[in-house]
Amino acid sequence: MVEKIKPVAVVVGGSSGIGFFTLQRLINKGYTVYNLSRTGADLCKFCDGGFSNICCDVAVEGSVAEAIAQIYKAHSRIDVLVYSAGASLACPLEHITESDFRRIFEVNYFGFIKTLWEALPIMRRQKSGRIVVVSSLAGSFPVPFDAPYSASKSALDITVRSLALELKPFNIKLTAVCPGGVSTAFTFKRKIYGEEAIGEYFDAQDKACTRLANIEQGGLDPMDVATRIVDVIESKNPPITTTVGISNRAFRAVNKILPIGVADWINGTMYR
Repeated sequence: MVEKIKPVAVVVGGSSGIGFFTLQRLINKGYTVYNLSRTGADLCKFCDGGFSNICCDVAVEGSVAEAIAQIYKAHSRIDVLVYSAGASLACPLEHITESDFRRIFEVNYFGFIKTLWEALPIMRRQKSGRIVVVSSLAGSFPVPFDAPYSASKSALDITVRSLALELKPFNIKLTAVCPGGVSTAFTFKRKIYGEEAIGEYFDAQDKACTRLANIEQGGLDPMDVATRIVDVIESKNPPITTTVGISNRAFRAVNKILPIGVADWINGTMYR
């Protein structure tokens, strides 16, 4: 009897939050799972040897390439890629330092591109693959005082749509999963510029940050998002974009038919 080969799944940014629970769901589904992150994910109690951490910082040149090469050497394939690494900040655009702006894009967007450059040749040769990006409703409905985050998520969304067309002949399917607020520690890792740095913007930013934190901490359970991610991975015909949560889906649907000025006004009222 020939032993069935377990599919190989790679999660980038699985040390906490949505990525962590996605690792757990994939392990429970029987995948051979790798977590690529700066710090490891403690998931030994959920697995019997089918899980490994690889230290990887998407912002460091060569780190992703080394990690993917290690996985390919061990298995000669990669079936699933989930990109869940992310960073956020709070600052009016006028005062954001260039280094902070670039860091957000380096983690949220270019880290994904670097991972693709390593994983796509493998998937193309095997003529199969599933790629899921953890995006955000912020890609369509921008968060005030976090322009880099919103812009990076919008860039992810349009990149996924473009790649879906390019990769169709190779049976590589992509999906951007777009939750709204999710109750994770991400809220408390956000870099927030203080009053001394931003001056007269401070009161408005403080209100917006408080509202955003409440939206996130009162939002989705990360396990629900992880479940949706795995459902997409195992779907025969996954959507290119999917929104998680009934209220979030309704919000997105209604805003699609509204004039952009009205949609932006409604979005803005959430942060005042």
